[in-house]
Amino acid sequence: MRSAEEGAAVLLVLIVVLVLAGLAFAGVSLADLEGGASANDARAFSVTYAADAAMERAIHDLDRTPDWSQVLSGTVSSPLRDPAPQPRAPWAELIDIGAMTVDVQRDANLGAGPDQTRWRVFLAGPLAAMLPDTPAEVLPYVVAWVGDDPADGDGDPSTDANQVVRVRVRALGPRAGRADREAVMERVPGSGVVRVRSRWDPR
Repeated sequence: MRSAEEGAAVLLVLIVVLVLAGLAFAGVSLADLEGGASANDARAFSVTYAADAAMERAIHDLDRTPDWSQVLSGTVSSPLRDPAPQPRAPWAELIDIGAMTVDVQRDANLGAGPDQTRWRVFLAGPLAAMLPDTPAEVLPYVVAWVGDDPADGDGDPSTDANQVVRVRVRALGPRAGRADREAVMERVPGSGVVRVRSRWDPR
């Protein structure tokens, strides 16, 4: 069955990425003993892995959501959505998801029109919550937003008119560690297959 096979594949990807993230954080501890520059490199790698893992999880959850308009309107979100507006990260810092959303929305407002993307929080939580038995060293906190494809031409950013959505991910780590990812997803007409049309690292 396609959904079962894809679900297993996504979980495998998440496991691999989480293992890499754990190794990166283990490297942070070692690097702290060897110098600040090496520690910064290790933290950068760890949030990079976390952003990739969060994107895979968001894609997986969107694949299992039959109506993307419910996501765009804020009715449906990922099972891993942290409801707290200012959750506490695993390294004890408070995270203001509302302020992060405003920051992400600022980019979408460039050239604003009736079809501009309106980002909705879809997934939020510690990376360690994505899979059981995750090493305690895996610290990043991740947030994923979903927005309408501005090319659908329906004039309504809360409705999916062409089976295409945008996904934006941000991973945060200690000491201002951060990595961002963005992708465009589409559901292939007549097949029900969800695929990633494009990916990039927003600047």
